[in-house]
Amino acid sequence: EDETKDASKALAPTLKLVAKRFMARRAALGEKALDYDGVECLYGDFIEENADEFEGFESNAGGDGRGNDHELARLHEAFLRLFEADVSAALADSDASVEDFVRDVEEARRDGLSEKWDALEAATGAWFCEATWAALDIAEFA
Repeated sequence: EDETKDASKALAPTLKLVAKRFMARRAALGEKALDYDGVECLYGDFIEENADEFEGFESNAGGDGRGNDHELARLHEAFLRLFEADVSAALADSDASVEDFVRDVEEARRDGLSEKWDALEAATGAWFCEATWAALDIAEFA
């Protein structure tokens, strides 16, 4: 509880709370996590179940994830439901909401992890910020 109180005064407190939870889950995967750049290692079942659908996006979209818009949008929405449930669980012991998390992510992205975000990046790990942006941005998703 004290951690949550301190975090509410901190820069982007929800990013730090959620990142801590995701980083612990990633660490628990051990060497399996080394094959991935971001949080996708936590969603292996989803990725495997939809592997055939993901396969065509890069080649059909010129590598930008924008091909097959309707199918990609459906997959992205399904992924976001999983991701949101995990973010919500990570925030369960705080007064913060998923909306607060999204606002913090947008602020971090808008600021481009400029100098004031150095502490955040170090505290959460650059991979988490980058992976979150990729997860929330449909163009980066595929």
